[in-house]
Amino acid sequence: MRLKVRIASVLTLLLTWGLIAWQTDTVRADTTDADYDSALSTMPEGLNIDQYFTPGNFTGTNSASVTAPKSPTDPTQAVRLTYDHNQLGTIWAKDDYDIDLTKNQKASMWMYFGNNPANNQMGDGMAFVMQNDPRGTKATATTDTGATARGETLGTWGYPYDYLTQGNTSKISALAIQDSWALEFDTFINNQSINTNQANATDFDYYTANAGLDAGTTKQHIAAGYPAVSGTYAKRFASMNGGTTDAYFTVLKHQGLVPNLPTLTNGSWHHVTLAYTAPTGSDAKGLMTYTINDKNPLTGANQTGQSNSYEVDPAKLTPEGEPTATSAMWGFTGSTGDKYENNLVVFEQIPGLVDATASATMTDVTAGQQLTTGTAITGGDRLKMTYNLTYNDGRAAWKNIQAVMNVPANVTLRTANIAYADGTSATIPIDGLNGRELDYTLAKTLNQDTSDGGGGKTATITLNGQADNVNAAVDASSSTFRGSNAIATADLPSFSIVQTTGTMALDLTSNATVSMAPSESTTITGKATLTGTMPSDRLFTLHSAINGGAETTSKFTTSGNSGTFSLPVKGSDLQNGANTVDLYVVDAYGDSSPTVTVTINVGIFGFGQVSPKSSFKETTLTGQAQTIERSNDWSLIIDDTRGSGSGWTLQASATPFTGTNMPDNQLKGNLVYVDADHNATTLNSTATTVLTHEDDGSATTNVVDGWSRDTGLLLKTHSDALQDEYSGTVTWTLSNAVH
Repeated sequence: MRLKVRIASVLTLLLTWGLIAWQTDTVRADTTDADYDSALSTMPEGLNIDQYFTPGNFTGTNSASVTAPKSPTDPTQAVRLTYDHNQLGTIWAKDDYDIDLTKNQKASMWMYFGNNPANNQMGDGMAFVMQNDPRGTKATATTDTGATARGETLGTWGYPYDYLTQGNTSKISALAIQDSWALEFDTFINNQSINTNQANATDFDYYTANAGLDAGTTKQHIAAGYPAVSGTYAKRFASMNGGTTDAYFTVLKHQGLVPNLPTLTNGSWHHVTLAYTAPTGSDAKGLMTYTINDKNPLTGANQTGQSNSYEVDPAKLTPEGEPTATSAMWGFTGSTGDKYENNLVVFEQIPGLVDATASATMTDVTAGQQLTTGTAITGGDRLKMTYNLTYNDGRAAWKNIQAVMNVPANVTLRTANIAYADGTSATIPIDGLNGRELDYTLAKTLNQDTSDGGGGKTATITLNGQADNVNAAVDASSSTFRGSNAIATADLPSFSIVQTTGTMALDLTSNATVSMAPSESTTITGKATLTGTMPSDRLFTLHSAINGGAETTSKFTTSGNSGTFSLPVKGSDLQNGANTVDLYVVDAYGDSSPTVTVTINVGIFGFGQVSPKSSFKETTLTGQAQTIERSNDWSLIIDDTRGSGSGWTLQASATPFTGTNMPDNQLKGNLVYVDADHNATTLNSTATTVLTHEDDGSATTNVVDGWSRDTGLLLKTHSDALQDEYSGTVTWTLSNAVH
C-alpha cells in the first residue's frame, strides 16, 4: 500500500506540471530505479529541448516529463515517456516546429527501451506520430468508454474493444489519433490467447500463417501505418468459452516492417534516423525512411543499422472537409500495461529546425592516398583530417556549434584551421588539446546565406598531423559537432601504421630566415641523409608547402645515402609579411624526415626618399683643422615592410672632393661618419658600414633624423685646405641582411 500511495502522489504532481507548463522532472516513482539511473548515466549527447516541446494535455494523467540537463557542462535532456505500470505519456513539438510535408525533412534521435533482454517483463514501447487531429495536443487513443487507451495501442492506434463484430474495423480506427501517420517501436509482443486477453486488448501482433500477416511481429519490431484508417486493422476469427461463442480478434497490419531486430530492451540506447522525402511531380505521396541502430551507442560512430520505408500520404493526414495538409504536428507517445519499462528519447536533430550533416576524410599526404578502413600507412607519414560541416535546410541557422574532434591515436597534431563558405578562415589553437580531444567553438553560424553575418552553408575544418613511427592498429574515431539546435557526427576510418627502419634527416644549407621584396626570389637549399635501409631507386622526394597550403613534390637523386636539393621561391607567390615554407623529405620506402620550416619575410625594401644633392654649411677657413656641419637639405629614408625577422645594412663610399674654381684643387680633408659613440670612420672609395638595423616593427627609418649636430656624416678639413667650392659623390649601398 505504501508503494501505491507514493506512485499516486507522484502522478498527481506530474499531472499538475502538465497542466501548467513543460518542466524538468526531478521526481520518479521508484527512487531506487537502477535502470533509469543507468539510462541517465549512459545518455548520449543531445539537445536541450525545453523550448521545442509541450506535453500532451489529454484528459487523464500524462506520465511524460523532461529530465534535468545531464551536467553543468552538458545540456542534454531526454523525454521520459513511461516508468511504471498502466501509463500513457505523450509529447508534441510546438507549432513553430511542425513538419512541412512539402519539403524533405530529417530527424535524428536516441531511444531507450529499458533493460530486460529476455523481453518477458517489458512494457509496450513508443510511437513516433505525425497528426492533424482536431484535438491537437489533447489527441490520444481512447477506449470505447472515452478513457485514454494504453497497452498495445501505444496511445496512438485504435482500441480493439469490438470482439463480436465480423469484418468491420471502423469502430476501432475511430478510437485512434485521427488524421495521423505512426511509426511504432513495439517492445511487447501482443499475441496472447483471446480467451484470457479479450479485456486486455493484446492481439495486434497475433500471427496466423497464410493470413497475409508477417511472422516478424512475433518479435520486437518497428512498423508504420495510418492509425485512423480502418484498413490498417483486420479481424480474425476465434472461438471463446470452450467453442460456444464466436469471436473476432483484431490484428494490426504492420506496414514497412523492420523485423528481426536485435533486442531493443537491452539496457542500451538505440539511435534512430527518420528521413522524409516530400512528394514530387504528380506523385501525391511522400516517403518516410527509418533506420535504427545506425550509430554505436558507446562511441557514436556511424554503422549500418536496419531500415525500411513506408509511404506518407498527406491526404490521410487531413481532417475531413479541409484542403490537403501541407504540414503536421509531430511527437512521441509511449504506454505500458501490466508490464512496464523506462521509455526515453534524446534528440539530435528536430525536423524542419536545422537539417545539418557532417562528414570526414583522412588523407595520407605523404603517400598521396585517401584512407579507407584498414589502410596501412608508413610511420612518419603526414596526415590531413578534413571535417566538412554542411547546413542543408531549416527554419533557423545552425548556431553555437562546438566541434569536439577526436584525433586518432598515434597521430601527432601539428596545425588546425577552419574555412567558411563566405571565404573567411581562421587558425584553430591546438595548445588546448585535451588528450586526443580538440575542442573548438565555431565563431560563425551556418545558414543558407551570409546576410545575418554567418559563414554560409559550409565550414571545413582541417587538422594536419603526422603518424608516429610505430607499429600500431588505430581504431576508428568519431567527432561531434554540437550546435544549440542540431547535432551532427562524423567518423574517421580505422587504419594501421607500419614502423619504418630508416632514419631520415634534413638539414638546411641556406638561411632559415629570409627577407626579400615581392619582386625578388630566393632559393632554399638543403641536404637529406638516410641512415638504415636505402631505397632501390636512389631517389628522395622533397615535399614543400607554403603557408600550410597544398603540398608540391620534387624528386632529387642521391649519392650514397644522401642528396642535396634546391627549391626556388618567388616573392610573387608569397603574401606580404611573414611566410612559412614547410619542408620534409621521403624516400621510396616511406622513411620520412622531420619537418623543417623556413620563414620568408616579404615586403617593400629599399630607399624611400633620398636627396639627390646635399651640402655642408658654408664655412670660412681659419688655417686650422675644422669640422663642418651639414646643411638642412639632407634626406635619407629607408622603407622596409618585410616584417618580423628582417634587417638591413647601410654602407657608404665617397669620391674625393674637387674644387669648382680650381679643378685641379682637391680638398685637403675627408668625409667622415661619426656614430652615436662619436667614433669616426673616414669614407673613401671602399664601401664602409655606417648603420645596421634589426626589425623593430617600424616600416620606415629616417636615417638623418637619427643624427645629431656632431654625429652622422660630417666634413673634416685640414689646416692647409684652400678656399673654394668643392663637390663630390657619396654612394649609399643598402643590403637586406645585418652584417
